[in-house]
Amino acid sequence: MSVSLTDSTAQPASFSVGTRKIQLVDITALSGATSGTVTADKLRVLEQVIMPSAMVFTAAKTYSGNVATLAFTVPAETAASKVTQGLTLTAVANLGASGNSITIAFTGGGTAGSEVVTVTGQAISVQIQSGTSTVTQVRTAMQASAACTALVTTTGTSSSTVSTAGALNLTGGVTGGIFDGAICIGY
Repeated sequence: MSVSLTDSTAQPASFSVGTRKIQLVDITALSGATSGTVTADKLRVLEQVIMPSAMVFTAAKTYSGNVATLAFTVPAETAASKVTQGLTLTAVANLGASGNSITIAFTGGGTAGSEVVTVTGQAISVQIQSGTSTVTQVRTAMQASAACTALVTTTGTSSSTVSTAGALNLTGGVTGGIFDGAICIGY
């Protein structure tokens, strides 16, 4: 069985295998999407579409000419978060997996009630009075920083104290939707 390229590009979008043609198409299914169509413009008749494994089909695919109609679910977007020392930080600016790169550190040298928040890129640093600054005081300082609130929401109220700690990444962020390719088989 020979494979013949039908496109002149270095990475062809379609090719033939015997009497069948195969076309690769880009697909985008945003978080929350539940249906869509795939059009194989290089095929006259589309017989099968092979989609990414993250897409879960909720009904049988239907085919008409070179178009497949699909009903599906895709992964939902989940914000990264971190619970540390009585504070809960949740990513707002970098939802999905990119929120996992946001860090929080508590450094010494501050004064309780006058904590200082510094943000460099996606690194948040709070200068505290270790063992004296309370969760409520640290949260208040973080919420007062526009640069910090552009990255995370911060919750937590307690008279418990916060101690110095090195940078910790937020975790659990998942990028929703699917940005991938599909394999279309037909003739």
